Amino acid sequence: MTVARLESQALIVPTGGWVFDLLDDDGNHAGVTVAAGTYSPTTLLAAVVAAMNAASAEDYTGSLSVGEAGDGTATIATARPIQILASSAR
Repeated sequence: MTVARLESQALIVPTGGWVFDLLDDDGNHAGVTVAAGTYSPTTLLAAVVAAMNAASAEDYTGSLSVGEAGDGTATIATARPIQILASSAR
């Protein structure tokens, strides 16, 4: 499968930020907000992971496959299963 690559592009989170609900393994919902602003792919992933960690007792980590051999895949992981239920700008 061919995967597109994102090269140093500005990613804009609109005024009000991005808000999504996160279902942790224990069933708790946490309102996760990524602040409005202009991000690179790396800083946006870091902001998403930081927001998830701030809203939850879980310990989330993120990685981005970049560079010549990278495929642009963003991965967010934790020791327990997660689900992102909904997303919207608020």
